[in-house]
Amino acid sequence: MFDPALLPVLASDQLRELAADLLTQVRAQEQELVFRQAKIDKLTQELALHQRWRFGARTESFSP
Repeated sequence: MFDPALLPVLASDQLRELAADLLTQVRAQEQELVFRQAKIDKLTQELALHQRWRFGARTESFSP
């Protein structure tokens, strides 16, 4: 892990390299978040479908 106290001591090339590394990490995290959100959305829809299959007939039936 990088120590922020070293920022004033780094040369411009080192700062550029650090910025590039950080941008790469951010992009990787963004891709992971997109993947996880898609998985959550898929599972949410699947759960809703299963709930309709399981509970739909009972809630739609008429009971006097």
